Order: sequence, then C-alpha cells, then structure tokens
Amino acid sequence: MTQGPVRAGSAVARVDRRVAVPGTGLPVVEYRPDPTTGVPVLLIHENRGLVRSMHDIASALASHGHPVVMPDLLGRVGGTDPQGSPDTTTRVIPTPTHVDDLVAVYD
Repeated sequence: MTQGPVRAGSAVARVDRRVAVPGTGLPVVEYRPDPTTGVPVLLIHENRGLVRSMHDIASALASHGHPVVMPDLLGRVGGTDPQGSPDTTTRVIPTPTHVDDLVAVYD
C-alpha cells in the first residue's frame, strides 16, 4: 500500500509499503521519513489492531524523522477489522504467538 506524503513536523513521511514477514506471513506497515534523522521505532498496536489512531501515531513519529514498523498482530486471524469491531481483538491469539511474531519482525 503506497500513499502520498503526510506533512507534520519537519520531515515528510510516507507509508511506503505493506509487507509480510518471511516465515510467518504477518502483515507489516512501514512508515519511512525523508530524511531519516531519528531512531527506528517498532510500534505495537492495542488490542483492536492497526486502527486509525495507530496510523496517526506512526505518521507523527515518521514526520519527525523516525522510521516506523507496525506489525498487524491480528494478521493470523484475518488482520485488523477496518471497522474496529471489538469482536476481533488480540485476545483470540495466544500470547506466545504474539511474542514469536514480534521476534520475527525484529529479526
């Protein structure tokens, strides 16, 4: 998924791509700033997944120079519900699976 620039702060941030983590298929969204001046951030969403507010936070961080990686920890059960339904939450996936997914993203 590629979107146009998002302006805030001193940098221009883009959602560069939506990729899958090799070996897990877990979807990941990347925000890349231009220029990159800050430390990379692994942004972990709340229980309802990658809702709009998570994208807003990622965009704000990237607009200040931080590359941001956001895994969709609900990817194993179809991904984040675009409507933010409380029926699809991280509770349906065992905690050790989340840990394994985050380690795979980090690697």
